Amino acid sequence: MLSQYKALKAVSEENRKIGLNDIWFQLIPFFNLYWWFVVVNRLSASFAAEYDKLQISHNELYPTRAAGIVTPLLYFLALIPFDELKTIATLGWFLCFIIYWVQVYKCGKLILANKEYELLDVEREALDKTS
Repeated sequence: MLSQYKALKAVSEENRKIGLNDIWFQLIPFFNLYWWFVVVNRLSASFAAEYDKLQISHNELYPTRAAGIVTPLLYFLALIPFDELKTIATLGWFLCFIIYWVQVYKCGKLILANKEYELLDVEREALDKTS
C-alpha cells in the first residue's frame, strides 16, 4: 500500500481518480476485499491520465490494471479448500502480487522522471518568451 500511495503521490492532483488517503481503506478487514478493486481501477486510470498529460507512451490502456485485478481473484481461489487448487492459486497470487507491486513502483518512477522533463520544457518556454 505504501508503494501505491507513493506512486499516486507522483500523479498530479488533477489526474488523480482517487484520494491519496483513500488507499489506506484497504486496511479495513472485509471492506478491503471490495476496496482493492476500487483502488486498482482508479489508480490505473490515474496513471493513464498522467501518462497522457506527460505524453508518455504506454502499451496498455490502463497500466497495472491486469495484474491488479488478477491478484485478488487468485487470492479468492486460494480460499477454496482443494489442496491442488489452493497451492497453485497461492503461488499465482504471490507471483501476481509481486508483478503488480513492481508495476506500480515503475509507474511512479516513470512519472517522476518525466515530470522533471516537463519542468524543463516549462522553463524553456519561459526563456523563449523573454528572448
